[in-house]
Amino acid sequence: MMFQGLTILAFNNGQFNSKTLRQVLSLGPTYVVMKFIESSLDVLMMYGAYSTTRRLALSRIFLRFIWFTIVSVVVCFIYVKSLKSSAIVRLYVIVVGIYGGLQFFVSFLMRIPACHRLTNQCDRWSLMRFINWMRQERYYVGRGMYERTTDFMKYMLFWLVVLGVKFVFAYFLQIKPLAGPTKIIVAMTNLTYSWHDFVSKHNHNALTVASLWAPVVAMYLLDIYLFYTIISAIWGFLLGARDRLGEIRSLGAVHKLFEEFPGAFMNTLHIPLPDRTSQSSSSPVRNFMHLCFFVVV
Repeated sequence: MMFQGLTILAFNNGQFNSKTLRQVLSLGPTYVVMKFIESSLDVLMMYGAYSTTRRLALSRIFLRFIWFTIVSVVVCFIYVKSLKSSAIVRLYVIVVGIYGGLQFFVSFLMRIPACHRLTNQCDRWSLMRFINWMRQERYYVGRGMYERTTDFMKYMLFWLVVLGVKFVFAYFLQIKPLAGPTKIIVAMTNLTYSWHDFVSKHNHNALTVASLWAPVVAMYLLDIYLFYTIISAIWGFLLGARDRLGEIRSLGAVHKLFEEFPGAFMNTLHIPLPDRTSQSSSSPVRNFMHLCFFVVV
């Protein structure tokens, strides 16, 4: 959906006007159609396991399929009608706003740790239990074990940075540079291809445009791992530098901790022995650890 929105913005030369807004509203049908495809795949992937699956889980899968089928048909129908009549645009915006607001509200209650107590109180209402069940099946393993709100905010901030860098990179270095050439290729007529073409002929050179955008789409779907690795490495480096991991401040500190290193090593990596404190400093293990530490230093 973000790729579609960035592409619409790039083809409108970065200008956000009424035309751009009407094209951005096409994200609504895209979202419901994607949810319909997801629910259809759930039904297909469960084929062959209907007899061994709980009836409650099967009913949830089919109810989601029916729900997203109806929603996708209604939203797509209203959007197509809104393209022909400006009066229906308001109705479309109201429908999408109500649906998106409910989705955001339920997601907010389900994900923010501080709202879990409110969500648990709302479970007394049958309607809220049904909405939560339609969104996610009830699991009892680990239920009630939530992370702290500060940890969740840090985690969310990290992913906002990752996605922000990804979207900026995609817009300025992948999508926007191809907007102009794509318009030129679409406007070309009477092109003769070396291979017989069934798609691009009299169809705005669709196959040529698809071959131009295919690497960009593939890179857009896969580069999230690259940005995650780079930003997590930078973040880990900053945390390690703040906590002074692996830092030896002075040679005097090495001399001071030289005698304590073998004991700390054994206490950390081995099962503690009750008579370890009574062992002499000339024990074979201590001498071996002294030797290893001397070689490392």
